[in-house]
Amino acid sequence: MSDILIKSLKKFKTTRLHGSRDYFQIVHKGYTFEVVPILDIKDSKDAKNITDVSQLHVDYVLKNKKYQDDIRIGKQFCRANKIYGAESYIRGFSGYAVELLVIHYKGKESPLILIDPVQNDRNAAAALSQEKYEKFIELCGAYLKKPKEDFFIEKGIDLKKKDVVLEIIPVTGKKDVVGAKLVKVLNHIVFNLKKEGFDVREFGLEFDKKSYLWFNVNKKINKTKIVSGPILGMEQHTKAFREKYGNIQVKGNRLYAVINRKYNDVNEYIKEYLKEDNVKAAFSKARFIK
Repeated sequence: MSDILIKSLKKFKTTRLHGSRDYFQIVHKGYTFEVVPILDIKDSKDAKNITDVSQLHVDYVLKNKKYQDDIRIGKQFCRANKIYGAESYIRGFSGYAVELLVIHYKGKESPLILIDPVQNDRNAAAALSQEKYEKFIELCGAYLKKPKEDFFIEKGIDLKKKDVVLEIIPVTGKKDVVGAKLVKVLNHIVFNLKKEGFDVREFGLEFDKKSYLWFNVNKKINKTKIVSGPILGMEQHTKAFREKYGNIQVKGNRLYAVINRKYNDVNEYIKEYLKEDNVKAAFSKARFIK
């Protein structure tokens, strides 16, 4: 189907993207259009691919035209607060999920129940993460308490309020795939920072014209750390522990060792971690700007 479709797009400069079914991206006058081949079906049971159901979604939404403005407001509310998009690096509300919410609750917000009306075995909000869902509830509560236009205005990240900021140039490729790689790297960095003893309070990814990984974390930690060893009486393990670490202490019925950290500066620790091959695969360049 994709091979057939491309013949009709010859007059446009297209980029072919791979997915469950190949589709095409066209950038024109500042807008990005995605052209996806689908089967002409009347029932979701006849779909050969999830994209085939798209037209049924459109038909359902168009039956509820009176909520179009409410839908636009709902989408902008989510977009402005960075919880819009079902892409794997966002895991927020898809456009269709917002449409169903607004239509089902007649323009009002309510508890999230999202059974796809044209495919009743599908959860339309399946991509939504718990984090984005809770943030959405929090934002809605704040808006209802004190409505203001500011909730619908997209805001750039305030890098001045972040402790550590890493500006990155992602690898080229499908945005969803690249974004997912960056999220994986971010989560690995946070996991290892916490494991090493850094107190990571907040962290996030800004993935737009300029991309950043940011962290609110203590910049320095102690130069030494305590390693927990075996319980007294486990002779073989105790011997191995004493041979590996020289500075042994006994607390209660367990051995402990005090060792020097390789890095106690958060920037130096992250810089070393970025040298790993699986991390470097996510971006072509990275530099600390804070």
